[in-house]
Amino acid sequence: TTRLQHCVVGYCGPTLIVVSTTDGDVFGAYMPLPWTEHTDYQGNNDCFLFTLQPTLRVFPATGHKTNYMYFNATIKSKEKELHRGIGFGGRIPYFRL
Repeated sequence: TTRLQHCVVGYCGPTLIVVSTTDGDVFGAYMPLPWTEHTDYQGNNDCFLFTLQPTLRVFPATGHKTNYMYFNATIKSKEKELHRGIGFGGRIPYFRL
């Protein structure tokens, strides 16, 4: 298992992920629901993405689709290719974040 998986799977509260790059950019995502490992998207309209540096911007869910958050660290399938990792928005495997 990954360190992130160990920390968030089963955590019942909302989660704020903040990423800082070596170039000084800061961005992240908010997940209001408990994390579960799954082979499809999860979440709701309260999920959002944001940037803090170089400018503060918030990107709320549009409501057009339900592709909020994807999280799969260990689930495998012989029937279809399952992408491992975490992603927000977009579509598998072309996430917005």
